[in-house]
Amino acid sequence: MQSDLPKQYLLMNGKPVLMHTIEKFYTSTKQPHIIIAIDPAMEYFWKSLCQEYKFTIPHDITYGGETRFQTVKNGIAFIKKSN
Repeated sequence: MQSDLPKQYLLMNGKPVLMHTIEKFYTSTKQPHIIIAIDPAMEYFWKSLCQEYKFTIPHDITYGGETRFQTVKNGIAFIKKSN
């Protein structure tokens, strides 16, 4: 994407890609519990984006890992802990 910023935070149609993704899930007929896995170093940045764009869709944050496998594992562990 030729950017130092991870693609999920790049703007698309005036807001970060990740916000578009969360909105699609939130407005689906199932309205799932939304959990995002992000780099711990990006949590403050994500929260500041939520404030800047007045993004209030409920979601939980867990942290990603060094690999996609570890990120998925962390997400599943978060779900198990939440139940």
